Amino acid sequence: MVQEPTDAIGPLGAKSMSESPFNPVAPASANARRDATGVRFPAVPLTRDRVWLRLRDAGVTEGSVNRAS
Repeated sequence: MVQEPTDAIGPLGAKSMSESPFNPVAPASANARRDATGVRFPAVPLTRDRVWLRLRDAGVTEGSVNRAS
């Protein structure tokens, strides 16, 4: 059974679904910061003030940052 496309917007009638608004940069940056510090950053934007406050609240200081081996 073959169904003919009824929408001529995309190839074979397909439409894009959520690729346009998807931007992986902010989550990747938050994950990199978590990997480097051990502190999760759940909210964006990751402003320097938010990052510093999260690190301060978690008790992370310059000498106690977890570095990958």
